[in-house]
Amino acid sequence: MRGRAGGLLLLSAMLGMVACKREPLVIEAENLAGVDNDVNYGVAASRGWAAYGQRSFSGGRAALTRRSGATMSGHLDHFRKGSYRVEVIVLNYAGPARNVFDLTVGGVTKKLHFGGGDSLDGLTRLGGLYFANVRDDSVTVRAETVGQQYLVIDCIRLRPFASFAAARSPWEGDVLADAHSSECVNCLEAESLQPVSRDPNYGAAARSGWASYAEKSYSAGRAALTSLPGAVMTGHIPNFRPGAYRVAVTVLVQGNKRNIFELQLGNETRRISFGGAGFSPGVTRLKNIRFNHVDGNGVAIKAVEIDQPYLIIDALSFQPLASTAAEEERSTVVSVPIVETCMNCVEAESLQGVTADRDYGTAARAGWASYEEPSYSMNRAAFTKQIGATMIGNIPNFQPGGYRVTITLLNYDSPKTNSFDLSLGSSTRRITIGPKLRPGVIRIRDVIFPNVNSPVLRVTAVEIGQPYLVIDTISLEPLPPVGKANPR
Repeated sequence: MRGRAGGLLLLSAMLGMVACKREPLVIEAENLAGVDNDVNYGVAASRGWAAYGQRSFSGGRAALTRRSGATMSGHLDHFRKGSYRVEVIVLNYAGPARNVFDLTVGGVTKKLHFGGGDSLDGLTRLGGLYFANVRDDSVTVRAETVGQQYLVIDCIRLRPFASFAAARSPWEGDVLADAHSSECVNCLEAESLQPVSRDPNYGAAARSGWASYAEKSYSAGRAALTSLPGAVMTGHIPNFRPGAYRVAVTVLVQGNKRNIFELQLGNETRRISFGGAGFSPGVTRLKNIRFNHVDGNGVAIKAVEIDQPYLIIDALSFQPLASTAAEEERSTVVSVPIVETCMNCVEAESLQGVTADRDYGTAARAGWASYEEPSYSMNRAAFTKQIGATMIGNIPNFQPGGYRVTITLLNYDSPKTNSFDLSLGSSTRRITIGPKLRPGVIRIRDVIFPNVNSPVLRVTAVEIGQPYLVIDTISLEPLPPVGKANPR
């Protein structure tokens, strides 16, 4: 698991949104009965539930399975009969596939699903789950559909819920407490913008413009809301400097419909939508909204379409992006968590031919160098500007035969392409990335080497049309011998 452990450090930025708090009625999934602690968790996960270590998870471990029908179970501490509000922290992978599982608490079962559509990679909170009339302390999780590489469950949090009385509107509960986290850079509270009313009758005020209301789930305990399309609120970017920005906006997802708003920084405007397919109800951070040339410190938010009960905005984060050429590769790394089990993992920066020179920009023009960035596994990646640059190493735990390879690397927001040759033994595959793939840290999956005859691994830069060729990790999964079932 070493390979992805460092890479998951990026998730620490999101743990304020999704990690299980240490409080009563927290169930660590890996502690449930039916979870195998076999070190070879990939094999164990093909039989049922297995556990693996990753410090981004609550308690440093999570449970995963590849097998539909796999079941794990346990009991609640400090149980009392009644109703519970429940949240489940899961790991969502990229791609269109979805995972489905049944969660049963005290005889009450709900079918939960996540993934697919436009849902974000990484640790994801399935919230807004209410279990009424829970009669005993039993908890069971049963995998139904494992559409992604694994079904991964971190932890389950349960809070006794006094009643379902309508003293609050459905959108006004304790939604994803402490969702904001310390990730907010140059943070601007939406309720501080102008003109945002603080009328205690915020429902009425929201029908004529922007209003604010107090709710402990939000940053600084308040958020701005409106039900009026066209309503505008304005302010200024904190600690402004001209240039590029990466912006995150914390909003509240309320139902299965969507809201649309326009965010303007200086003279640049982005139209942003959220809600509907791929979004779980609750406080959600919309990340990696890029503004390339912000020339003034003005901020404006305009409601465009409000299909949910309200358009609710909590806080905005403004991260200035590096402008010097030497740091260009840093500014293109998106903050979407790349989370995946890395089998027989090779850290590119650990290969021979990679220098750790602190002047990595210069070193990368002469060959392969490494640089530090928390988005990457082990906080580092290898990169080069030199065509023909080669790095070499060995396949861990080598066994002759076929391999399925997954490569984690950086794709720039560029019209040009990068390509490199990956060789295992005497077999070589050419890998190309470019404008047809999304920018940011991505994975190239299912690169098949059917007959690898030696443990030698080699990477050679062939084309560098983007600022750099950047490689993070190489995952090498042995394929079963011909004639035997593939557990995938």
